[in-house]
Amino acid sequence: MGSDATSRAVVLAVGVLLFATAGSALGQVPGATGREPRGARQSAAEPVTLAAPKDPSKAAAFYQTACDGGNAQACSQLALMYSTGDGVTRDDGKAARLFEKACSAGEASGCSRIGLMYIDGVGVGRDKAKGTRLLGQACAADQARGCFDLALTYEDASASPQGKVKAAELLRQTCAGGYAKSCYNIGVLYDSGANRPPNKGVAAELYTIACDAGHSGACRNLAMLYSRGEGVAPDKARAAQLLQKACDGGNGPGCCDLGKAYDRGEGVAQDKARAAQLYQKACDGGDGAGCLSLGRMYDKGEGAAQDKAKAAELYRKACDAGETGGCFAFGTMCEYADGVAQDNAKAVLFYQKACDAGHATGCDYLGKMHAKGLGAPQDAAKAAQAYKKACDGGDAGGCYDLGTTYESGADKDKAAPLYQKACSGGRAEACKALERLKQ
Repeated sequence: MGSDATSRAVVLAVGVLLFATAGSALGQVPGATGREPRGARQSAAEPVTLAAPKDPSKAAAFYQTACDGGNAQACSQLALMYSTGDGVTRDDGKAARLFEKACSAGEASGCSRIGLMYIDGVGVGRDKAKGTRLLGQACAADQARGCFDLALTYEDASASPQGKVKAAELLRQTCAGGYAKSCYNIGVLYDSGANRPPNKGVAAELYTIACDAGHSGACRNLAMLYSRGEGVAPDKARAAQLLQKACDGGNGPGCCDLGKAYDRGEGVAQDKARAAQLYQKACDGGDGAGCLSLGRMYDKGEGAAQDKAKAAELYRKACDAGETGGCFAFGTMCEYADGVAQDNAKAVLFYQKACDAGHATGCDYLGKMHAKGLGAPQDAAKAAQAYKKACDGGDAGGCYDLGTTYESGADKDKAAPLYQKACSGGRAEACKALERLKQ
């Protein structure tokens, strides 16, 4: 190696030492989400843990010097910093130019990154054809990330069988090359039956490869297969072990599912306090189901001291995270002054949120508020609409309430089948109402 090349390599190494830490943002690119079945994209390369203190601004200066000297890897690393704003002012345009420079100099990761930016229109004008070509260039250089993203692009861009086959081929290629996310994604396809007949056994094998490589989402999905006995022999204890691995890897839903295992004593000894801790960890990580489950524990005083106010806070947090059960539960607490001040208008608001998101019982409760004029003007038509949505969603109470609405309007012919549906759904009063109509 010549002296100039040696100097550039030393400058790059110093930049890495100053920047890389276990918690580094290396590998995160804006606008690169939404193309895989579950979870957000991650970098193919794991951040490096080194002893030097992190100093992104100094690292950027060293990367700039190395990049100016022709080191393509330094250009790519500096581009990552501009794409995240770590150590420099975020500038997607500059990041794109640097990735393009790295790609032109033969750095495959630069081709992969700039390809995504063209596809997503981040820092450059949107050009899917050019982006796809650049991903193909990265893939041809045996860059696993490029092949992976190219596969997802084929799946997004084409509904044709040929496109799906090409995507599957690329995913298999990167999985065989040790890229855990590809194994996970192929596993999801076989698990869900998307684009091919479901094969739970193959899905389990692929999840196992990805889980062993440290993919927390794969560990969680594999746990679900063991829990249900799909593609593998049912084994609740094995499922719990896999959920622990998923949770330890930062997978919020995995922590929540492990909490449920402790809550119910499935595969582990029942331990409500441990369940509460796991729900808390899931909730803190943004998992709405974890917040909802923890809220129920505080609501009932199971695994934690009963605290209705805390339960209400958690239900609302769950709702904000998109968990419809949290919206409904918070609505009931507002209606009945349970842990919060009574507020019928707020109850209507949260019942509406739950109903709009498909929570059938939330629709039934919303209908009752409209029927009684609580928290909103009395409106029989709106009440009937909400009851119908509840009934259509499988809530027996909604069927019963819609039936009583028709019966009170002297329309027994419409009321009877609704009472029958509610009776079949376990509502005893509906069974009595049906008998009354027959008399």
